[in-house]
Amino acid sequence: MDRFATPAALVNRLEEMQKQYQLERFLKQLDKLELLVCDELGYLSFNRSGAELLFQVFADRYERGSLLITSNLPFSECSKESG
Repeated sequence: MDRFATPAALVNRLEEMQKQYQLERFLKQLDKLELLVCDELGYLSFNRSGAELLFQVFADRYERGSLLITSNLPFSECSKESG
């Protein structure tokens, strides 16, 4: 994976790796990163499977690696579901 990727590119790559039955290997590569930066998370919405894969990456980092998430959405918009 490139050193810098948008959340959309990361989700696309996760879905691609899942289709190729290489998701576990890719997740292990992500685990090796000391810091994962997900910039402008609120810019695009994802389909359900893509969002679930991205959440899996975030959840897997709990207590194992640092995660920085930024969003271009105002704080008041962060809790709303996208339709």
